[in-house]
Amino acid sequence: MEQNVQDKKDIPLKEIADRMNFSSLSHFSRYVQKQLGMSPSAYRNRAVGKP
Repeated sequence: MEQNVQDKKDIPLKEIADRMNFSSLSHFSRYVQKQLGMSPSAYRNRAVGKP
């Protein structure tokens, strides 16, 4: 999954949420937080090696 994130690091989170058929960015964010234990932004930063 991290490689997938690295390939899409410049795509806005709203667009990712739309592509995954979430009704809103907040719903997507809550889902990611629940599944991964961190926000989509935090996960993306970790996946691309940002502190």
